[in-house]
Amino acid sequence: VYKRQKFAISEDDLFEITARCNDNCLLNGVVERNLDWFENSGAFKFKYDFIDELLRTIKALNEFFNHGPNTSMVIHEYVSFNYYKITLPIIVKAYMSQTPLENIIPLTKSLLKIAFRHEVIGVYNSLGHRLFAHFLPTSNYSNSIKGFIDTIESLSMGKESPFMSHSNSSNFKKALNRSIFKDHQKFMLWVYENTLRKGNDLEPLYYDDLAQFEVVNINEDESIKDRMNTLGNLLLIHKEQQNLPSKEFFKSLSLLNQQKEVAEIMADGAIWSRDMLKQRHGKVKGVIYNKFK
Repeated sequence: VYKRQKFAISEDDLFEITARCNDNCLLNGVVERNLDWFENSGAFKFKYDFIDELLRTIKALNEFFNHGPNTSMVIHEYVSFNYYKITLPIIVKAYMSQTPLENIIPLTKSLLKIAFRHEVIGVYNSLGHRLFAHFLPTSNYSNSIKGFIDTIESLSMGKESPFMSHSNSSNFKKALNRSIFKDHQKFMLWVYENTLRKGNDLEPLYYDDLAQFEVVNINEDESIKDRMNTLGNLLLIHKEQQNLPSKEFFKSLSLLNQQKEVAEIMADGAIWSRDMLKQRHGKVKGVIYNKFK
């Protein structure tokens, strides 16, 4: 499964993540200052220590990414959101401190939840600064990490801190009714697709398999202009399906469960309407909300 993470984690990313772990810091500025010193000082001991830490981090990541299929899918989903550079140092440090995997997986889910909500709702301060303020120094990393996970859950719900106080469930629901940023459309529809697949006892779809898929609006008519780019009107399609008429479309490559679902809603050749859009929007929004609330 590790090979499936390579599409997201480059060697440069790995170097930066290691630098953050070694420096015990989540912020870019501190890492960059240390890397400048690293380049200019000629201090052999620091270089040796850093390379040793790099190798240890690579080993930890390799072990972490190669667990069983259910665990691997959790990690794959986390990495696929492409916000991991801010939060992965926390997971790596927990893993390297020999925190049990059964405690790290909930931590991974919680960090994905925070990153996702932070992006979709749109908050003013960077997630890196917010995490930095709450989770340093390293005394927070120990073999008993349950309190750490509970803290993240509390912060994500705005219970104990202004960390995410305006990112409450009500605001999250409202955000999911708006037009969804293009950067996150494919991720959300992928999460929805795998929820449908799980309900049908099918193998999950890996994110890197979506390279030949694009996100389109089911209907781009002026009558639903205010609902375009919302979850209910968005669909993953294969590039070969793009220019097909709707009737031919649903007879051709119903590769994804969400395409079959739309075809069922449009039974008897009906035209995609506001009511159909509203029906599907509620279902897709419910899956995303319940997963990340």
